[in-house]
Amino acid sequence: MATIYFWLITPRLEPKTWTKSNTNYLLFRLQGKKDESVFLRFPPRDAPLLIIPEDNSPVISQIKTRQCFDYFATSFDNLKLKRDFLKVNMFGENQLISGLLIKDNNKLEKVSRSVPVFPEITFKVVKQWKEGYGQGNKRRPLTYEESFSQHGDYTHILEIEPLDLGIEGMPPITKIIFEFAEPTQPTDYKALTKSKWYKSNILTKSVGKKFNMKVKSWNWKAGFDTLTFHGNWDFEWESFQESAFPEKGNKELIIGGVVVIITIFSLIIGFLVVKK
Repeated sequence: MATIYFWLITPRLEPKTWTKSNTNYLLFRLQGKKDESVFLRFPPRDAPLLIIPEDNSPVISQIKTRQCFDYFATSFDNLKLKRDFLKVNMFGENQLISGLLIKDNNKLEKVSRSVPVFPEITFKVVKQWKEGYGQGNKRRPLTYEESFSQHGDYTHILEIEPLDLGIEGMPPITKIIFEFAEPTQPTDYKALTKSKWYKSNILTKSVGKKFNMKVKSWNWKAGFDTLTFHGNWDFEWESFQESAFPEKGNKELIIGGVVVIITIFSLIIGFLVVKK
């Protein structure tokens, strides 16, 4: 099961804790190097918080005495999605936010690591298409042709076989979206418009293929069944590769076919030897 590494950041909201059934929970926003948010949701202000039960486990003391860049880690199967679990005041507005609950504090640990290891996902594409990016007059969504011809921007959507991350209560990922658009503000990162996938047929010809990629930031759409990527700040570009290994069923067929061929070849050789 995938392990995620993160810094714990006190969120700018009220309240900063949550109490349920006489148990107090600590709330944190997860962050990585250079302000990379580990968990996001669109709009970004709706990013799920990490919910940690405040008990007597050793990790709670480590959390309360942590330094700014101390890494913590847990696995996806130690998380449970809590939809709209808390009403908070954020940016002057009251709203419901979702969170990811730590199920067992003994599986949350402080780690000695300066560079995180990003979890890898493997997915198979079943359908792909392009859509427009941004809005036109009267907030009408632009078509692919409009946004590409006017700005060079577009989104490429991959529908994939259901991908279960192992987080309790979270639906499987069924879509992955790549957004090709220039950032609206200056940044040190590279947008996908600077990548090999921009204006190429790599994604266009992806149907039926399996791919691996290492994820830095988990950018979920509102239903938590879609992941969105924008640049090298949310996944490792060099990690995106077509899977070189056949599926188990295909592998067994290949091995079986080789055995049959060898058997037939051996019979032919035996027949020729006997004939001589």
